[in-house]
Amino acid sequence: MTSSLYNSATGVQAPHCLHAIGIGRTGAVYIEALLRTGEIEDLLTDPRATFAAMVVDIGDQDMGVVTDYANSFKKRLESRGIPAERFQFQAIALPIPEKAEFFEGLNRTREFLKLEYPRYYWNPNFESYVPHKIKMPAAGGHIPRVVAKGIYANAYYAGERPLDVALRNFVDQVEKAMLPSLVMVAFSMAGGTGSGIALDLARHLSNSVFGRRMLITGIGIAPHADEALADGGGSVISIGTTAVTEHFASGSGSYSAFKAAVTNWTLGQAQVLGAKGVRCNVVSPGPIFIEGGDWNMIKDNMAAFFEATQKNHPGGELGTAQDVADVVTFLASERAKHVNGVNITVDGGFLKRVDY
Repeated sequence: MTSSLYNSATGVQAPHCLHAIGIGRTGAVYIEALLRTGEIEDLLTDPRATFAAMVVDIGDQDMGVVTDYANSFKKRLESRGIPAERFQFQAIALPIPEKAEFFEGLNRTREFLKLEYPRYYWNPNFESYVPHKIKMPAAGGHIPRVVAKGIYANAYYAGERPLDVALRNFVDQVEKAMLPSLVMVAFSMAGGTGSGIALDLARHLSNSVFGRRMLITGIGIAPHADEALADGGGSVISIGTTAVTEHFASGSGSYSAFKAAVTNWTLGQAQVLGAKGVRCNVVSPGPIFIEGGDWNMIKDNMAAFFEATQKNHPGGELGTAQDVADVVTFLASERAKHVNGVNITVDGGFLKRVDY
């Protein structure tokens, strides 16, 4: 592979290959749409090109259309004289295990991570990240993020490791290409199957299977308001910042400008989507201390500035991630069903303004 996908100096796009993995129903729709564009067929006219596509979902109820279209796609390639071996399609339907089997796999998480990361610290106090009281959902219904994450982990690490096998088949097809390649991972950000699986799958694909030799790009697809309406409403909560409303230090530049745009857009949507039952609010934190975060770094390297900022808080200390999460949880709950179009500051009184 001697050329890049795109030359920023000339604006010329070099010959290249695209490969894609779709997770959940949204990911399956994305793969189908990609096959429908005609672009993949055109790319495969180059004898150096290949295309690998894979759909991963819990249950097979949303795989029928994309699978049928993948079969039609092969026939279209044949009609154009393009060898079928340049195209690979896999549909991986993960079953929902019995509760005991599910937790048996989760309880081996430390063992699995030790295989992947030899220097992984074996936490003797490890507890499953999924509460044991959870009720296992049925295929076709909403799969909570934590459950999807656990089902994926079992399918990747345990037993015959079907997802590890599928990912390695995917990589074999990608590596047959004699052109620069880009792998896309498409998933929904609605909080179900896609967002529960995407991060771990991308990590395994990049670190374990490709060995960090391939560019992996995530395509997170935000849910449409109508999807929330079908469930009886919803809530949009954006995270802003107090840097939007008052100058801080030497100024936050593009960060505060971006956050101002997010705040403006979200509060505007409160009027548009509010009429459809979707509440839109903003939570704007002040200085928040997180171990390993920016304020931890400032504390270690700019002690005087850190202490001065602390003293500007009436309570004498910075906020925590939990302080912000508690407000977000309230806004997302039914207890806040009449709260719409507000920007709530979570800063412990750090700002000195008076809001009317």
